[in-house]
Parts: sequence; structure tokens; C-alpha cells
Amino acid sequence: MRETILGYLIFGIIWGAWLEYYTTQNILGPLGRPWIWRERFFHTLLWPLSLGVFIYEFIKGLLK
Repeated sequence: MRETILGYLIFGIIWGAWLEYYTTQNILGPLGRPWIWRERFFHTLLWPLSLGVFIYEFIKGLLK
């Protein structure tokens, strides 16, 4: 059980770090600003939702 929770959190941290790097380097304007801790916390704990939205919007952008 402990390994499952730890794996979930580690993947969330990796996902959040990559997403923050990606958004701050590739998006211009106010949306490309550095994140606050609340955003980091959200993307770390709710990474399946965050990842799902990212993939959905990425595919939607490719099909346009």
C-alpha cells in the first residue's frame, strides 16, 4: 500500500514538474508565468485529471 501511494506521488511530482517547465517555456503572456504552490499541489495530487485534460487538448489541437 505504501509503495502504491509513493509511486502515485512520485509520478505526480514528475508530471507536475514537466508540465510547469513546459508551460513556462512555451506559453507567452500571463499563462506562461511561473506557478504558485497551489497549482503545483493540484497537479501533484490530481495528476490523472491533469494528464487527461492535457492529452485531450493536445489531440484536439492536432486535429484542427
